[in-house]
Amino acid sequence: MWNFVGNEHVVSLLSKSVINGHISHSYLFSGPANVGKETLAIKFAQFLQCKDFSTEGPCGACLSCWKISKENHPDVQFIEVNPAKNISGNKFSVGIEDIIDIQRTFILKPLEGMYRIFIFREASFLTEDAFGALLKWIEEPPPNVVFILITDNYSEILPTITSRCQTIAFTHVSQEKIESALAQSSYGDKQQRLELSKLSKGSIGWAIKASKNPEIIDDYKHKIHIASTLFENDLESRLKYAEDIDRTLRNDKEEAIKHLGVLMSWWRDLMVIKNGLPGNALNTFALDVLLRHSAMMSNFQILTFIHKIGETIELLKNNVNSRLVLDSLMLSVPDKLENNK
Repeated sequence: MWNFVGNEHVVSLLSKSVINGHISHSYLFSGPANVGKETLAIKFAQFLQCKDFSTEGPCGACLSCWKISKENHPDVQFIEVNPAKNISGNKFSVGIEDIIDIQRTFILKPLEGMYRIFIFREASFLTEDAFGALLKWIEEPPPNVVFILITDNYSEILPTITSRCQTIAFTHVSQEKIESALAQSSYGDKQQRLELSKLSKGSIGWAIKASKNPEIIDDYKHKIHIASTLFENDLESRLKYAEDIDRTLRNDKEEAIKHLGVLMSWWRDLMVIKNGLPGNALNTFALDVLLRHSAMMSNFQILTFIHKIGETIELLKNNVNSRLVLDSLMLSVPDKLENNK
């Protein structure tokens, strides 16, 4: 059984492709973060290699399925940024040396299964040279080889790669399905499940992790608290916030972008509340502060700052002068309206 929540169209497509014998040599699993792309890539690999094959999906119990779940199957290899394992030693990318190092395994016959499967975790981390080395094999794949590239950043994958892969598009999972999954895992009460499903914003992977690790929710609420104070803080405090994010950015760009994503979440809630839709707010645990702040600004001010946050995120992704951009963002925090409209 697939035992997979959301993106049913993807499960159906992959299942039919195997049952009908129309397996592609290369797939590109693309979509938002934490919606199950890697989980389904692993399940798809299990389905292809399952020793107890059924049209209902991978059994999940045979030795082959178990080995794949433990990333210990000789015919299923995971490629990712891992300086301890990759020959290039790169901390932020998969280099051409890493692809050349594994090329010799592309032509080997499967040892235990029907296929040799290569799963690329976040393919956008491959350098341009690494993509070039991989392209040759995607264009002329050896028999019984399946490449699965996973990405949250489709636009960063070279067109020469995307045009030669079967793109599998994932979408966010509905709030109702996430609530149901949390209920099946016996997480919290109804209100807690509703709150967590909203906070996940359609990312079921994040919701499942957060349900098992309370510190994830605590960390998120702490970030929301900091974001919520910016509006009433003085300029010095706002610039300190910019400095902290800039420091994070230098060590972990993804984490810094997440901080700004939390800020965006807060201002998005201000927007929906300002427009009379408090039930659509995500951060319901801070509804009283949201209501108070939304009354102090105009709709135009809120929308303008949301646009500024989005612009800042894109600029930081493109490696501009981060401190300048972040300081500019803080200088754009709206002032309170004198008449509170």
